[in-house]
Amino acid sequence: MRRWMGLIVPLLLLTLLLEGRGVLHAAPPPARLAGATTPVDVSQAPSDEEDAIYPDLARASSGTLYALWCDNRNDLGFDLFLASSTDRGASWSTPAAVVLTENAVPVRSSLVLDGTQLRIAWAEWTAGLEYQLYQLDVGGSPRLIPNEYTFLANQPSMALGAGGELHLVSEGGLPSSNKLSIIYSRRLAGASNWMTTTVVYSHTARSSSFDPQLAVSADGSRLHLVWNKRRVHQWTILYTEGIVGSSQVTWTTPITISGDMTTTWSPDIAVDAAGNLHVVWPEILAQDEQYVDYARYDAALGQWEEATRIGGPFRVNANNPYGTLPTVAASEFVAGAVCVAWNAFPRSTSTAEDIQLLCSPDGGVTWTTWDNMSRSAADGTVSIRPAMAMAPGNTAHVIWQELVPGGSAGSTDYQIYHARRLPLGIYLPVIIKMVL
Repeated sequence: MRRWMGLIVPLLLLTLLLEGRGVLHAAPPPARLAGATTPVDVSQAPSDEEDAIYPDLARASSGTLYALWCDNRNDLGFDLFLASSTDRGASWSTPAAVVLTENAVPVRSSLVLDGTQLRIAWAEWTAGLEYQLYQLDVGGSPRLIPNEYTFLANQPSMALGAGGELHLVSEGGLPSSNKLSIIYSRRLAGASNWMTTTVVYSHTARSSSFDPQLAVSADGSRLHLVWNKRRVHQWTILYTEGIVGSSQVTWTTPITISGDMTTTWSPDIAVDAAGNLHVVWPEILAQDEQYVDYARYDAALGQWEEATRIGGPFRVNANNPYGTLPTVAASEFVAGAVCVAWNAFPRSTSTAEDIQLLCSPDGGVTWTTWDNMSRSAADGTVSIRPAMAMAPGNTAHVIWQELVPGGSAGSTDYQIYHARRLPLGIYLPVIIKMVL
């Protein structure tokens, strides 16, 4: 199923250099990325049982990668499966079900690492349009998150705070309502139970809020939350900051960081070591006119910069997920390194999406030319919903769901794949040895 013919000779030489086996003399780095590894099947589902969707990815300080996704390979209902890699994604462990529920909602779950402890959050269907939120420390027992806003409460985003405490946001509403608000819960460090959810941002008679994403400052004292708000024929991206106290979080008045849009979906947010914020979201004007939008908060100046389009116009298929669904990650290893991945048709003549990656070496001021991570659209294979983790050496690990041969783009006939973007070109001559 894999189509790529391998890395060209200069990239092989670069790989040898990065492994510390040689010295390479070269000109300054080009604008394009140095390339990506051949995609590898992570989900490893048996033939005709490929129902792997909505991946998430985390990287431990040891370099071990962990991939989490919803999987219905037994046709009994969706469970959460986990696989790991200790060789930078070249090979993956046999996937194992870490949550056997058969009621997991086939939408986004959330994976974070606390040292070597994996922590997972997800939603489960209960009845009608009502859902419950759960959290698991892998190796332990699931914890129910107390929540009365069960209407469509199925988009959890969890982040690790100071001392191991956990923060979680989701969309949700009262069962008597058909409107969604943004809700929040917290599990204090060392505590077994979660606090009862509270509303961060409430719906109105003419608006609902969707798709929250959460990030935490390096010291754990600040929460950074983005989501999209829908009014009649108008969508915007909102942001609020949460100041973490000993027993409660105080949220600032939300601000709009986008312009008014016809349609948008899930935003994403990352915070870098300097405290700068990076937010991306899809802007949808038509099926064949979609953009990747980006906004940056400059911590030194204390202000948001005007949102810009960093990709597009693109075409996206008419089936779910409809939009480009960009994700963003900021490196903790290389100052200023930020990467954004999304799904879109790579060319106007393409018939399917690929996973595209765009990186900035200077914190979002300038961007490289985008690179193709999945390289699957050439034969009409759909690749969508990327997730990402950064590694030393300005390397990005990307996973996504890829349609199986003969599958329907609007179905769950997908597998999970991984590829590693090699570092940008390096100014030489030097001798380098790094662990990616």
